[in-house]
Amino acid sequence: MPRERSVSTSPAVNLLIDIGNTRLKWSLAVQGKLVQPGAAIAHCQLTEDRLLVEWRNLPTLKTVAVASVANQNIVESVFSVIQRIQPGVPLHIVQPLKQSLGVVNAYTEPEKLGVDRWLGLVAARHSGLGGVCIADCGTAITIDLLREDGRHLGGLIAPGLKLMMQALHQGTAALPDALGSFPIAPANFTEAAIHSGVVLSAVGLIREVIGNYAPNMQLILTGGDAAQIANFFPANSRLDLDLVLRGLAIVMMEIE
Repeated sequence: MPRERSVSTSPAVNLLIDIGNTRLKWSLAVQGKLVQPGAAIAHCQLTEDRLLVEWRNLPTLKTVAVASVANQNIVESVFSVIQRIQPGVPLHIVQPLKQSLGVVNAYTEPEKLGVDRWLGLVAARHSGLGGVCIADCGTAITIDLLREDGRHLGGLIAPGLKLMMQALHQGTAALPDALGSFPIAPANFTEAAIHSGVVLSAVGLIREVIGNYAPNMQLILTGGDAAQIANFFPANSRLDLDLVLRGLAIVMMEIE
């Protein structure tokens, strides 16, 4: 009797890439779930050679999905590396939509909502948490409100911690660039005073939004400075540093 041909049952693997304003994050995804997340790479360290090292041992990919708020040069470098390691693999750039996956975008021009914010809303909608307030604490601080029924109520944008510190340094004659880690308290030297001021500015913004617009919503904190800010919201917050990648995985499951 002829032998039956074996059929592979291995699930498809997608490469998900989140290119933010200052860092690139990535993960593999299988059936909508993140597996083997990679280390974040700062843009100042991002080269094609570095990406080749990061991705040279990837399994065979079904699709590469990219969400980017960075300049096009970085996206093109990423695509160049992917084509070198796995020629012909489909590349998909995700864009925000007016309505999809249970989320209704509040923006009058939906395409102008940052794709990272859109994907955070998608991930939150599928988290089972109900109404949520998403505070993405990265280069900028963005806060978005999502009702339990999936309707986006809009959001707010403010400078992130580093941008606030840089603005003080660049806009004054005497204040230093206060990068560092200091206790949050009234301080007796300038660097610590700046650090406490900008951190509490961010915390105060989030508290004000929660108190006035989202008193019954679950707070989700994400972004590079989220872990630091989460210390001020221990009882009512959820820290999810991979929220955008989770949203990207959900979008790709829908496309497949």
